[in-house]
Amino acid sequence: MDEPAPAPTARPARRGRLGTPAKVTLGLVAVLCWGLLFDALVRTGRWFLDTSYSPFLGPLHDLDIHYLAAHLALHHHALYRFGGYAFSNPPLAAYAFAPFHAIGFRATMTVWTVGQVACLAVVLAVTLRRFLAVAPADAWLVSAAGLAPASMALFFPFHSMLVWGQLALVLMTLVFVDLFVVPPRFRGVLIGAAAAVKLLPALFVVWLLTRKELGAVARAAVTFVVLTVAAAALWVHASVQYWLHVLPSSKALLLAVDPRNIPITARTWIFGVGRVPNQSLRGMLGRPPFLWFSTFPWIVLAVCALGAGLYVTYRLLGQRRDLAAFVTLMVTTMLASPVSWLHYWVFVALCPFLAIAEWRQDRPLAIASVALAVLTCANLEDLVLVSRPLTTMVPACLFVVRNLYVLGALGFLVTAAVRVRHGAEVPGEPAPPALLEVLP
Repeated sequence: MDEPAPAPTARPARRGRLGTPAKVTLGLVAVLCWGLLFDALVRTGRWFLDTSYSPFLGPLHDLDIHYLAAHLALHHHALYRFGGYAFSNPPLAAYAFAPFHAIGFRATMTVWTVGQVACLAVVLAVTLRRFLAVAPADAWLVSAAGLAPASMALFFPFHSMLVWGQLALVLMTLVFVDLFVVPPRFRGVLIGAAAAVKLLPALFVVWLLTRKELGAVARAAVTFVVLTVAAAALWVHASVQYWLHVLPSSKALLLAVDPRNIPITARTWIFGVGRVPNQSLRGMLGRPPFLWFSTFPWIVLAVCALGAGLYVTYRLLGQRRDLAAFVTLMVTTMLASPVSWLHYWVFVALCPFLAIAEWRQDRPLAIASVALAVLTCANLEDLVLVSRPLTTMVPACLFVVRNLYVLGALGFLVTAAVRVRHGAEVPGEPAPPALLEVLP
């Protein structure tokens, strides 16, 4: 009788090689260290972040607005009024900041900045894991220790986001995690929550409809309604005012772009919707040489951009090119929205990874992605863009400089629309990775 073969012995781990718990821990430590460094830069090293508005308004001005709005909402004071601290989001966005009053604004500033670094590290870790097949723990460590801080240092939208203390990266993280991490039976909840805080993420319901995830669409809608009703239950007047008066009228736009309610003319265009940091189609039309401040013809161009972007997204999803579809839908949102401040463009951190993923399959789209990433390194919050000697440039050159993000986005969308026709549809639904397979 043959003797049983001896059981294979486990290979000893290589000496000096980090295990998964160590990598996760080091990543968390890196996020904390980088977050504290950026927090210090926001307060004392704004020369590095290089935005011209912070000396006048102070660091994290938008975070201060939401912090104050929470106080106003809790005590039922006037929420939607013009002034230096004008608030233009749904009431839920004010109530969401109420817990921060337990720690005070000084600590809130630090927590918020560290949280921004953590959000970007999560997004990039998921990107590496899902689209570039990097091991989960390695993806987290590389993102937290290197890629996230490098992106924040390189791309100007992150400079603007850090100085202003904005919500864009948090909302993008909610949407990104919902689409690429959350299991299908729970998908849609985070998108609904993000849309209840700010309406723009609601466009990603189109993604769920394209994938025929009707359950996720229902969960997104229910979450949106429940959170909106909860905010209304806390203060009915503010919700009625926002949803029935502020949002349908032009006041929401004025609160966002012209909080001091300055009359906008051809001489004062820099204070209105055409101010240079508004890198949207409407912002472009509100700057020289157009100076078109009315809804028309912007609405026509916005509808065309929205239709083209949704078509390209639909085709890319059919070809299982999810990262390209996500960036395309974000680009579409930036172009079609009446207001797209520079800190809305934080999704450009995904462009280098999109270029790597698409380089063999669709090189023109990869190059367009790189071009968009390069253009968004430009500081379009610098006041030199509206003063001499730059204003003495050739008008065509000045137009290009003031609209770099918009033109880069249009180039990306046109390239994607042309190239998407050459891709073949992939039948069947993709099998999404399990939650523990994506996060470390």
